[in-house]
Amino acid sequence: MFDPKTTCRQECLIITFQDVYSVSESFEEAKEKMREFAKSIKRPFSVYYNPYTQSVDLLKDTRGIEDVVQDLRSDLNTVCDALGKMNTYMGI
Repeated sequence: MFDPKTTCRQECLIITFQDVYSVSESFEEAKEKMREFAKSIKRPFSVYYNPYTQSVDLLKDTRGIEDVVQDLRSDLNTVCDALGKMNTYMGI
């Protein structure tokens, strides 16, 4: 079974076959295990995937966190506006 803690210790062989292959029940399961593993890594910052730039941003100070919160607020306002329009259109 796929275990990120074990897998990360395996040497990555580029031009030959790997010594060990990992199997997961699903991609979603492997993705969730990787997220949990990433959270367990001790580091003085957090990371955030920015879908607009398709990159990973470092959250290492309050300014970076404020920027992410502002983006989330803007996205939530857009969704709330769309829901309001749908409710008005549907007479709810």
